[in-house]
Amino acid sequence: MRIFICSILTLFSVVAWGQTADVRGTVNPPSAGVRVYLEGTDYGTYTNAEGFFLIPAVPTGEYQLIAETPDVGVSAKIPVNVTLSILPTDLRIELGNAAAPDVQAEDVIPTITVTEMDNDNTGGAQNISGMLTASRDVYANAAAFNFSTARFRIRGLRAENTQFLINGAPMNDLESGAVFWSAWGGLNDMTRLQQINIGIQPMAFSLGGLGGGTSIDARAGSQRRQLRVSYAISNRGYRHRAMATWSSGLLPGGWAIALSGSHRWADEGYEPGTSFKGWSYFASIEKKLGRTQSLTLTAFSAPIVRGRGGAASEEARELSGQNYYNPNWGWQNGQKRNVSVQNVHQPVIILTHVWQPKPTFTMTSSLSAIFGRNGTSAFNWQDAADPRPDYFRNMPSAISMTDPVQALQVADAWRNDTDENLRQINWANLYNVNRNSFETVTDANGIEGNTVSGNRARYLIEERRFDSQKYNFNTYFESALTDNMSLNGGGSYQWCKISNFSVVKDLLGADYWLDVDRFTVQDTTANGNTDFYQNDLDNPNKVVREGDRFGYDFDANIRKANIWGQLGFSLAHWDMFVGADFSYTSFWRDGHLRNGRFPNNSFGESEKQNFLNYMLKGGVTYKINGRNYLFVSGMYGNRAPFFRNAYVSPRFRDQVIPNLSDEIVYGVEGGYQLRTPFVRAKVVGFFSRIDDQALVRSFFVDVIQDDGDQNENDNSGFVNYIMNNIDHQHMGIELAAEFKLTNGLTLRAAGTVGQHIYASRPQALLQVDENQTISETRTVYIRNYRLPNGPQNAYTLGLSYNAKEFWFANVNVNYFHNNWIEPFPDRRTLEALSTTGLTPEFQEQIIDNPAQIQQIIGQSQLPGGFTLDFFGGKSWKFETGERDFFLNLNIGVSNLLNNLSLRTGGFEQFRFDGASKELYPIRTFSAFGATYFVSLTARI
Repeated sequence: MRIFICSILTLFSVVAWGQTADVRGTVNPPSAGVRVYLEGTDYGTYTNAEGFFLIPAVPTGEYQLIAETPDVGVSAKIPVNVTLSILPTDLRIELGNAAAPDVQAEDVIPTITVTEMDNDNTGGAQNISGMLTASRDVYANAAAFNFSTARFRIRGLRAENTQFLINGAPMNDLESGAVFWSAWGGLNDMTRLQQINIGIQPMAFSLGGLGGGTSIDARAGSQRRQLRVSYAISNRGYRHRAMATWSSGLLPGGWAIALSGSHRWADEGYEPGTSFKGWSYFASIEKKLGRTQSLTLTAFSAPIVRGRGGAASEEARELSGQNYYNPNWGWQNGQKRNVSVQNVHQPVIILTHVWQPKPTFTMTSSLSAIFGRNGTSAFNWQDAADPRPDYFRNMPSAISMTDPVQALQVADAWRNDTDENLRQINWANLYNVNRNSFETVTDANGIEGNTVSGNRARYLIEERRFDSQKYNFNTYFESALTDNMSLNGGGSYQWCKISNFSVVKDLLGADYWLDVDRFTVQDTTANGNTDFYQNDLDNPNKVVREGDRFGYDFDANIRKANIWGQLGFSLAHWDMFVGADFSYTSFWRDGHLRNGRFPNNSFGESEKQNFLNYMLKGGVTYKINGRNYLFVSGMYGNRAPFFRNAYVSPRFRDQVIPNLSDEIVYGVEGGYQLRTPFVRAKVVGFFSRIDDQALVRSFFVDVIQDDGDQNENDNSGFVNYIMNNIDHQHMGIELAAEFKLTNGLTLRAAGTVGQHIYASRPQALLQVDENQTISETRTVYIRNYRLPNGPQNAYTLGLSYNAKEFWFANVNVNYFHNNWIEPFPDRRTLEALSTTGLTPEFQEQIIDNPAQIQQIIGQSQLPGGFTLDFFGGKSWKFETGERDFFLNLNIGVSNLLNNLSLRTGGFEQFRFDGASKELYPIRTFSAFGATYFVSLTARI
């Protein structure tokens, strides 16, 4: 990397100065996000909210100036003679005068469905969401669509490394840094105007992160005038989608209105037992305040209720005969019922003010509010067997360790389970257990003499809630100080409270649930404390029913303020920028229950954790000529740790993990770009690190270990696994090229070769809630293990044809490789290789069988695979008098060859038994086989 950077800097040693001038003007109708550039060069920019553009320091000469809108593509092309006399008002581009089909972006690009893991509370993969209109950049398109099948992450980075804004309002979640793409699912018509930046490049709306940033302009005044209705059928996450959009354009008096809504639904999605019901709504009203200001109020949301799929072991797939085995459902009264149901409705309201006192200065300010519910249901149980059909103790592989004959019988029963009550959830059995569990609770709810009798639930369905309240103020400005100098900057304040609690959703035929910790009841006598197992110490023996909160209840409070600035210079052969961001973050826990295990640090507000942070960024581009460019940029700084990984067990107490500290973030990228009328190519090398990260996982362990002195220690219980000093390293090469073979026929290729690894040996400890024991700190030997972030190598080769009759077809062949399973860190410790089950004191206490050692510490790699995608369509234009009528038909097929062996990711279970290495098998996620999407759109 050092040699690579030095080579680029050496090329910067020669500078050729020449006569230059600015190219300025406006587009009509005024619209943000229109790409304006000089054909065959890399001189270009995007229009601001008022349609103004400025391309500084263009060498004098004759060019073709192209305006390219996100929905149409090339919308206008005019000849320009760049001389020293061009003035800011010389150019006015009328959009829509190019010979291109008048269709929307969604009509000419594939549509994909966000996967299960992209929608969970962790935020899922960092990518350019397929629900959004993709950039016309070749590599960005490949990452968004062709690579999405395998859950590819750009540069291996998670979403917290990319800044995301809508109408100037930040959308990244403060608790985890994630972006919940599903919050605007089904609103494709309103999210087409985007600025997408990948990597460490200058941006107008934010300093950005290692992964770049995206800004969407969804204001009413930025939408084209139209009435658009569409219907689609698919066999993906949903089966049907109906959508309608109306936008007025700019009305007399300076008003603009935009409305959109959609409904997506499926009784069963691609995976068995899944369902989908989603509505989306959007409304925006904008008022021009004179010639220099506008005010916009926007509200949108995408409420969904969906049954989720689950990861499965290869054993379960083989026994069930289902490549898409889903353990989350079972038959109830002749219908499939899913236990894991996500129910989300979080409206977003944004008030945006734009001020442009002169063409070279624009300030965008926003006030936003995000609030509502976010819940996912799951089983809970007390004094009963695990209800999950693929629980490891129920599987033949585990049973065979004690009873091989019974294991064969169970395997045969799985294969021949015609009523599916063995390999799927047996709902009838759960109801029967609950209806035969009569019990009396004395002194219920902490009231002496209060007696409650009835069927006490052994099984129930709880909904784990993650309800947020977020209020943000954000402002940024774009300013051209001189012909060669620009200044961008801004600041924000973000207020966030996330309510985390569990609520009783379904008692499954029982009368009540006793709110005590199921893992610690058996330890009451040993601890000599009858209050030890109470989840709510102020209301002991609490009886809860459907709709009641129980178990845990706390708020995550987060406040963040930042200010940033960026200075840019543009000369004849050089572009340079430098920027900085300074921020302050404070967070704390506010508990609403006094837990019996942690009576002194579970209730009330905890101590505040405060962090001051900075980020520096800069870069240089050397313009060899109008077609060849070299560039290099870098970033260095730190950021506050995320709340999610700051506490040992935030559900139950406010104890901060040991050595909580800032994360160190730095990276560099450099490359070469070629732009000619017939060939566009780009190669980028990147290197980045994120050091001193922390990770907290909680899981149940039910093992009894020998302490070496012939004494058995019961280590069963709810375990918190804490790991800090985690370093991630990302490096690789990105390549993209586009060749115009003939008029209408284009060949595109893109690929990336990455190496994303753990770059340190973290420190870890285990803490068991039930007996409050803490293990000694142990070293985790995972340096150079691969990060589980999707395929690290991905390639696509595509051929597209656009006919004069307004039909088109695209075919892409894709290949994915170098995808790794998430490792359980504790299997990479000396303790895991110990013959005693404890920290070995002597070499003789270490396993000496190389094959057995590799079985424990080796990291599993998923097989690579090919997919083939097709996307095509036809557009018709009908002249109807005052306004034209357009009809668009689109057909997309992903994984056309139906490759069923492709796995998108997986994980080792966070459990480990040194004596039985295969007791907890790997679980993986399967990529969809052949899927289709067909849509018909009418627009006037």
